[in-house]
Amino acid sequence: IANIDGYPNVLHSDLAGNVSVIRMFGAMTQYDLNASWAMNHATHVLGIMAGLKNGSGIVGVAPEARIYDYPVWSETGTWTGGAVSNLRMVYDNIRALNATGANISVINQEFQFARYQSGAYLYEGVFAAGELTLMDDYRDLVFVRAAGNQGKILLNQNYELGAAANLSHLLLVGSVNSSSMISTFSNRPGERCFYKVGETVCREAE
Repeated sequence: IANIDGYPNVLHSDLAGNVSVIRMFGAMTQYDLNASWAMNHATHVLGIMAGLKNGSGIVGVAPEARIYDYPVWSETGTWTGGAVSNLRMVYDNIRALNATGANISVINQEFQFARYQSGAYLYEGVFAAGELTLMDDYRDLVFVRAAGNQGKILLNQNYELGAAANLSHLLLVGSVNSSSMISTFSNRPGERCFYKVGETVCREAE
């Protein structure tokens, strides 16, 4: 599993020996217990995904999976990579690792692209322009994307291909409470629609 997030605590007892950190951008150079949520967030997420079955702490969903972590968050919680073109660099690196036997099949993405305006980040959608089309070039990988925890109703987003057919390898994940309702802090899907460019009506793939 590849994880795009912060810099995790690779010495944590639930992760020790099972995580490789691959730095491609100017994020933190090492884990810092006193750093921002971004670093502790990565450790938390990796524990859920692949915490070791070692009689201590939690057991992850896939405790035998090898984790390749790509830290992109800085101490301030901003992404130091910043552009969709940099995602292609990460995906190509994953393919290169697979060519040497890494066998990465899932990419967990702990980020959303937001527009900065008047001193605040506006979380209008999950994906940046061109990002969905980029995913279509990597159908050999499964993408798991966090919807975000800002409690926003997300806007519909343009996608120039048929979403149902071309994004079958994408999972968009939010949070539900004990009543199986969307958690108050979890972003909501709006009309749950990808528009075709130039159109205003939701359509299935042709």
